[in-house]
Amino acid sequence: MDSEFLLTFNLPLLIPSFLTVIACSWLFFKYCQGGWKRVGFSMIFILALSDFIYSLTVLSTIFFPLVNVSPYYRFNFFFCSNFSIYWAAAIAFLIYKTLFNKDLTNIKKLFTQTLLVVIAVTLVVVFM
Repeated sequence: MDSEFLLTFNLPLLIPSFLTVIACSWLFFKYCQGGWKRVGFSMIFILALSDFIYSLTVLSTIFFPLVNVSPYYRFNFFFCSNFSIYWAAAIAFLIYKTLFNKDLTNIKKLFTQTLLVVIAVTLVVVFM
């Protein structure tokens, strides 16, 4: 197939994926400037990291169509798409816990436990 045809056909995927990579790169820059000290920004950073990897996977399929057959591509695609959904739900859960439980002292521990549970659930879903 003609490369111009492939680029035109994939334009609805190309533009949002490219913009996501740029936005996530900016968030990574801000996180390195000191955002790592706050738990809320760490939650957004993890979501941005998942979206960044997902968008790079989508961009790789546009420019390198043979990547679609590799198991690495399939794992990245399904893991990142599922993880983003589960992690967004986990962020809502963490916000709920902090809003209604004012004496919650160890939010970082809850954050780490929630992250590990989300990773485990995502791995189970992807491999089943």
